[in-house]
Amino acid sequence: MGPSRGHHHPDQNGPPVLQQLTTAQLIDAIASLPGWTAADSYLTATFTVPRDQVPALLAAAAAVEDEAGHHALTVVLGERVAFSLHTTEDDSTASAITVQDTDLATHLNRLALHFGGQHAA
Repeated sequence: MGPSRGHHHPDQNGPPVLQQLTTAQLIDAIASLPGWTAADSYLTATFTVPRDQVPALLAAAAAVEDEAGHHALTVVLGERVAFSLHTTEDDSTASAITVQDTDLATHLNRLALHFGGQHAA
């Protein structure tokens, strides 16, 4: 079994458990991340980025993701770049939005804006 992704704490009588944000924590996180939404255990945002800046944004995002040890599902369609974040346990279908996701969203948001991105409507 590989390392688990996300924030976990050992349960004294079982495997690590996923530490999902509470509703209040998620509301606070979304308030600090304009343009991001939470639904179906995913934190998502779509940006419109000048086409010539998309490769640089993706390279910078990959570096931040690698440093964090956590990666977004990234979809690019022309000038639109969408990031979706959630945390899962290895070998499990359980997923949740965690602090790791909101931290990475903060970094990705800054990068997208730095490379001329705007939140897509």
